[in-house]
Amino acid sequence: MTQLADLIVVDGSAANQTFFVQNVDYTTGVASWATTAASFDAARVISFSLRPPSKTSNRVRIRAKVVIPIMDPVLTTKKIDELVGEISFSIPKTAASLARGDLRAFVRNFLSDNVVINAVNTFQGVY
Repeated sequence: MTQLADLIVVDGSAANQTFFVQNVDYTTGVASWATTAASFDAARVISFSLRPPSKTSNRVRIRAKVVIPIMDPVLTTKKIDELVGEISFSIPKTAASLARGDLRAFVRNFLSDNVVINAVNTFQGVY
């Protein structure tokens, strides 16, 4: 099991951002980390959950989420919207380690591909 610790994640300016352990909800299996901010609503948040296989499903479900708040330029403590990015995996428990590694590599590299970069940065589609 991975140790629950603070996360250091590189932002779009290639600067390290520290996300501090915020909460672990043992009933839902969701762990969350947040940056420090001038107000609670201004914090950037990363959350992660893993749901193991059960009696009714032979799949492992993994969800990672990043939320960046948009703060009001006048009332700087008031959140007016947010950006949300999510990655989810659904992996059969019988999947080989090599295939799981390929899945993670494909997702990581696809997020760095111009298709995704242009879609996020300039709302450009592939058509």
